[in-house]
Amino acid sequence: GIRDHCVTGVQTCALPIWELGSCVGGVTCHSPPPSHRRTDSLAGMAGPAAFLRLARPKQWVKNVLVVAAPGAAGVLFHPGDLARTAAAFAAFSAAASGTYAWNDALDVEADRAHPTKCRRPVASGEIGVRSAQVFGTVLLLAGVGGGFAVTRSLGVTVQIGRAHV
Repeated sequence: GIRDHCVTGVQTCALPIWELGSCVGGVTCHSPPPSHRRTDSLAGMAGPAAFLRLARPKQWVKNVLVVAAPGAAGVLFHPGDLARTAAAFAAFSAAASGTYAWNDALDVEADRAHPTKCRRPVASGEIGVRSAQVFGTVLLLAGVGGGFAVTRSLGVTVQIGRAHV
């Protein structure tokens, strides 16, 4: 699309012209016109970087808590326990990312009106709502399924944890 530049503090960012808004004090986002939004199907999917941002890997640090119990018990570095702990971390992270993707798909209009959330991949139109829903569903299923692959109780825990978010 048409691009322009806006100086926001110390960095210059190239944004589609409809996202520039008022550059005073930073970029104010506005919804892209309907012709520029991805809301349809999986065709023309965004690149891997957009889906990685949608997964919010910065939030995965919270799942490091699954290391606490095996670490305190002194069994973390036993081969079987280390593998199960890593699998639990991956299951919780996948399920959390799936929940974030669904949240962004469901809250897309509110996020478009928010001063910072409007930069998220779904709100900005970089990833379509339907693509976010499919991505979120795959991650949720992988997280819960991965949990059950480790132990039944882990699968139930991951499932219950996502149900209460």
